[in-house]
Amino acid sequence: MALVVFASACSKDPSGGTVPDASGSGDPDQSPDETTPDATPDATTPDASGSGDPDQSPDETTPDATDVGTSLWMNIELRDVATGDTFVISDFAGKPVLVEFFAVWCPVCTRQQEETKKLEEMEGHDIVSIAVNIDSGEDEDFVRKHIERHGFDWHYAVARADFGKSLTDDFGIAIVHPPSAPVVLICPDQTVYHLRSGVKSADELRDSVSENCGG
Repeated sequence: MALVVFASACSKDPSGGTVPDASGSGDPDQSPDETTPDATPDATTPDASGSGDPDQSPDETTPDATDVGTSLWMNIELRDVATGDTFVISDFAGKPVLVEFFAVWCPVCTRQQEETKKLEEMEGHDIVSIAVNIDSGEDEDFVRKHIERHGFDWHYAVARADFGKSLTDDFGIAIVHPPSAPVVLICPDQTVYHLRSGVKSADELRDSVSENCGG
């Protein structure tokens, strides 16, 4: 089974940072009667200028293997927003895991999650998928409504501030830039690959697992 972590993207301001939809609606897909939490940028969603083009082609970059076997973020407790169960990413050691880092207000993130849904339909639970919300302005209830609206049923959690700091320590600022659709692949041996920026198709995700983790 593999674990997938994703992050989604949004519009950029002239300084290279990211800003929510100017309409103030929060999630572009939310219904009119839903209230969008205040999404004021904080330490978990720093400016990510220089993160790359979200729509770049798959061959523009090659995943970099990173030794993060003792990284803090893999052992910080998260809570599944759908079930209330707690877990840490290292619980899934021995299985391939895809982890996405996202924000509900980011349409690119939703596109990436739609590809993860296709992957789930193709592979079942052989690959573990996890989506971690990295916008402190979006709480568990807001994320729960997002996954119910789109029919997403894998692990979703909201990151703590220390989780975001540990991520940037390991991967740099781009990992917490939702518009780049950040995803890391953790192989069964705990080798970690930061996949290319931009939306990755279900086929590309499956191939990344096969090529980097074997099998």
